[in-house]
Amino acid sequence: MLNTLKYTGLVFFSAMMLLNQNVLAADDADSSPKFSGYMFGDYYWAAKSHNPDIEDKNGFQFRRIYLTMDKNVNENFDIRFRLEAGNPGDFSSTSKIEPFAKDAWLRYKNGAHSIYMGLSPTPSVELVDKHWGYRSVEKSALDLNKFASSRDFGVKFSGTLGAKGKARYNLMLANGAGTKTEVSPGKKVIGTLGFQVAEGLMIDFIGDYEARPGDANRSTMQAFLSYSGSQGRIGALYARQTRQGVNTLHLDVTSIYGVANFNPRLNGYIRWDRMYDPNPDGEKISYYPFDKTAKSNFILIGLDYTPHEDVHIMPNIEYTFYNPKAGADVNPDFMPRMTMWYLF
Repeated sequence: MLNTLKYTGLVFFSAMMLLNQNVLAADDADSSPKFSGYMFGDYYWAAKSHNPDIEDKNGFQFRRIYLTMDKNVNENFDIRFRLEAGNPGDFSSTSKIEPFAKDAWLRYKNGAHSIYMGLSPTPSVELVDKHWGYRSVEKSALDLNKFASSRDFGVKFSGTLGAKGKARYNLMLANGAGTKTEVSPGKKVIGTLGFQVAEGLMIDFIGDYEARPGDANRSTMQAFLSYSGSQGRIGALYARQTRQGVNTLHLDVTSIYGVANFNPRLNGYIRWDRMYDPNPDGEKISYYPFDKTAKSNFILIGLDYTPHEDVHIMPNIEYTFYNPKAGADVNPDFMPRMTMWYLF
């Protein structure tokens, strides 16, 4: 499998070299860099927690601060560089907010097809995040449960197929280290293929394979059904991740959510995630850790009030209850929050 990934990398590299035929053919577009950004954070209260050290903690926090520079090179090429910063979210660190590179990519566009080179969104998370639309409130299920990273460093092909663009695809070869530095010889391959099955209704099949050190390879299969209409949107996904090792794990998760457009200034959203297995990474989840020894049911309910198109006020509650383990109950997690999201 490792040799296959190496050969795939050579194919991707060759494809990038062929792009030089188009670079000089296009006139310069508007090449002035454009700066934008957004911030989201909360006042939170850990009213209940499975971890007694977290229970009753409260405070103000920035979960994300983004500063983005976008620049058109010409009609075929554009660039994005984005910095991210935020509070640690581990309920113990007192470090200052420090930025790091979140996006750093060059994109080649040709009709309905694009090639990204650099640090860019992973299709296994991006497809769901875009439809869910409330990353400012909570990560989508695979990102939240640490099945996948939202970013990775590599090469990504994406686009639509057919005269009406009713099919879409992504193929990415990446380090598998997220935004961190790569130190492993293994690589990660992610592929998606989606189809519009009716007006507003899409189904996407998503898979990835990551070669990790020590024969601890991981693979994930996911099916994602999404509907968008004038009154709102609904999404449902099922994923299974296999983690090889001394004791191979098969971890299953389901997520179902709905967003309702009540009026131009007010939306409501509700979500339920079910982990059918204890999540060994549960305690590592920032801002809202899960018990790692019990199966979980995560429920999110909230509102989105928009007094201005760039300002969102979003009261919400997160609640997780657990299946009993070895005959003993696990205390639930309950966190009311007042979330702010504003763009500039």
